[in-house]
Amino acid sequence: MTVHHHDHVEKAMSDSRQTILGRLKTAERILHPDYPAMPPSPFLSMNHKDMVEILVRNLTEQGAEVHRAEGHENLRQTIDRVIADQGFSRIMVSEDPFMENLKLESHAENHCAEFIKPSDLEGNEQYKGTVFSVDAGLTTVDAAVAESGTLVIAHNKTQSRLISLAPLVHLAVVRTGTVVPVYEKALDLVIPNGGLPSQLTFITGPSMTADIMATPFRGMHGPRRLVVFLVDT
Repeated sequence: MTVHHHDHVEKAMSDSRQTILGRLKTAERILHPDYPAMPPSPFLSMNHKDMVEILVRNLTEQGAEVHRAEGHENLRQTIDRVIADQGFSRIMVSEDPFMENLKLESHAENHCAEFIKPSDLEGNEQYKGTVFSVDAGLTTVDAAVAESGTLVIAHNKTQSRLISLAPLVHLAVVRTGTVVPVYEKALDLVIPNGGLPSQLTFITGPSMTADIMATPFRGMHGPRRLVVFLVDT
């Protein structure tokens, strides 16, 4: 009797599972649900120039280093100068369209630095071994939230998540055109009508934690340094 009872329970659970999976498969996919109205915020009425200045202030207060640049050529020079000043020799670079158009490898004046792309490596194991051993990871940022100084990166096949998390130093390029006042506006920017990214990373300053005595420590769960290149676009 016990065996028959277990069979009955297992069949019922299997039927329920199939019913749920069937409903999920046929359900309408909602990429942009109706969110509640945003509460009043002084950031929503600010002009763009003020938002950029607030972003820089918040990034600096959180321990990030911020460098300003005007246009692609000045950005390349600024990145090259920082890499040379820090003595970095190996940099892992994301392959998103903006970084590809920047063509750091062909314009670099710092000939001691090697720019490595994920596609240069053979297989996932070689990629993981390299991304954890380079001096820094260089990525583009998809949105920057002024009110909190938060950088938002949408990950896909051209923007690997590990490049912004595994190296001890994260070099992040922020285009002023992607600076938004609040989180809600950032989500509108990084989740276009084309669909959802595989993952989103929200970065507010260098990785920091504290021990039981409340002693702060950087770099426990991510880069210990965040260097931001803010370029006018």
